[in-house]
Amino acid sequence: MMVADVDAVMRLCHPDIHLGMHFAEVPLPFIGSSHGADAARQRTVLMFRTWRFSNSIITIMSNDGVTLRTRAAVTATHRWTGFALDVKIRQVVAFEAGLIRSFDSYTDAPRLNAFLHFVGIAPRAPRADEPLRVDHPSDRR
Repeated sequence: MMVADVDAVMRLCHPDIHLGMHFAEVPLPFIGSSHGADAARQRTVLMFRTWRFSNSIITIMSNDGVTLRTRAAVTATHRWTGFALDVKIRQVVAFEAGLIRSFDSYTDAPRLNAFLHFVGIAPRAPRADEPLRVDHPSDRR
């Protein structure tokens, strides 16, 4: 997904969207919660700069017109190492006035953490006062 794609999706979101990426102890800079479109956009761009997702199989678990619950099986390829991880993600999306009001994503944190250690990444949890960022090789030009 490119930044333009993220911008297109953000146009479908409420200005005060809640975005939660609940991956527990996995210390990556996009993990956690954001409120507001700008913060959600920044967090989403960081995630897609870190991972490339493919082979998505999304199953709708429930949809009552207000809240959508899905389960997705995806292949997440770590962009810097090229290593891939098959992962299951659960998502809860709430709508308000036809816009995405909240989006919460959950995955198996111990499995993701083990994968990051396997590929040789020693992630460090960002401090609360640090801006969200990713040290990406393309940033060093």
